[in-house]
Amino acid sequence: MKETNLEIKKLGINGEGIGYINRKITFVKGALPQEEVSVEVTNDTRSFKEAKLIKVLKKSEHRVQAPCFQQNHCLGCPIMHMSYDQQLYFKKDIIRDSLRHYTNLDLRRIDFRRCLPSVKQEGYRDCVHLPIVRFNQKVTFGIYQRETKYLTIMNRCGVQNPLINRCLNDLETIFEETKVRSYSEETRTGLRFLTVRVFEEKAQLVFVTGRDRLDNKLIEAIEKLDYVHSVYYTINTNKKEEFTHGHYEKVSGATRQEFILEGKKFIISPKSEYPINTSMVPTVIETVKSLLSKEVKSLLEINCSMGWLGMNLDDSIEIKGIDFDRVNIEDAKLNAKFLKKENCSYESGKLEELTKQLTKNKKFDAFIVHSNKLGMRKTIKESLIKGKIKELIYLSSSPSSFAKDVSDLENNYQVESIVPIDMLPHSQNVLVIAKLRLKK
Repeated sequence: MKETNLEIKKLGINGEGIGYINRKITFVKGALPQEEVSVEVTNDTRSFKEAKLIKVLKKSEHRVQAPCFQQNHCLGCPIMHMSYDQQLYFKKDIIRDSLRHYTNLDLRRIDFRRCLPSVKQEGYRDCVHLPIVRFNQKVTFGIYQRETKYLTIMNRCGVQNPLINRCLNDLETIFEETKVRSYSEETRTGLRFLTVRVFEEKAQLVFVTGRDRLDNKLIEAIEKLDYVHSVYYTINTNKKEEFTHGHYEKVSGATRQEFILEGKKFIISPKSEYPINTSMVPTVIETVKSLLSKEVKSLLEINCSMGWLGMNLDDSIEIKGIDFDRVNIEDAKLNAKFLKKENCSYESGKLEELTKQLTKNKKFDAFIVHSNKLGMRKTIKESLIKGKIKELIYLSSSPSSFAKDVSDLENNYQVESIVPIDMLPHSQNVLVIAKLRLKK
């Protein structure tokens, strides 16, 4: 293939460099803005090209040596070769570009703050979900990268909590000693996936297995690891990877874990949501606190998880939390009871129906919405507008969905503040926390 030189103008939303070949937009993984690079086109469609980076002819001042030995193949940290300060600017720009694309906002009139850095840039992932695979005659943990056949082995990942890496290496040895097998579609037996969650200096393990469950010798060997707090498994032989919906069987350790947050002990079931970067949860809490007006005396928290945010707000605020996941709500209720949070109550069910019902029966001063990549449901936005809720605190890891929702609410709400937070360093991911106020 012919090599072509081009200048990189900016970064795309996935962290790839963007240049132009014959006026057609060209995406180059690993390239940075203001760099001149030599590339080889690998995909040429009617609307764009994709190219492989061959050589950097002129380096950006923001290029750094990526600390990960798998950086050229693994897609998990696409901007690790960019200085951390510049990563923060890039993440704010992602939000700015989305708002310019989908809304008519004058960003000069908004309190649009700098992206808050992560407390940890390495070893920050306290929760991982990994496939169990056979590679080089060993059963290990690996991820096949999108659009390639490259297998990234995950037992030396620099962004994972060191205890997770230690655990994966110990399990690899145990797998070899106990002669376990990875999952086979043909026999529907073997080990399929593993979730590891770290609580302080202890690890919780949840295996997804075939119909043969966990081998007793394997369980006995894992129990000898002094840092393993509990072990669960769930059987799943379906091709769809909706593993959390199955029944979890405890084989060792405690039923629930303790999660210390802002001096409070929260209890979490193995199925409950758990933050990937727990070191940044206090920053999220303090940001939301700073954005809520002192006049707020009642609020509805949508997608509240196990209640970690609401229970860290002022006790003078009456908080109603709702979540579609019954397990999250069970933990939220227990946490409210143990922490004596009489101002907090929780309910599970369909969010659209609950929101409509609750706003019909009670006047809330504010909403807190934890939005997903699909954005707010139409009926929830309608309840927000119809109920004339004065304030909305919006949290989302999808800048484009945030911008689309802002566009839908523009006639009724004005954006006052936007605070980007870096929850996942070296990735393109950014958490948006925004405050919207009802227009007079």
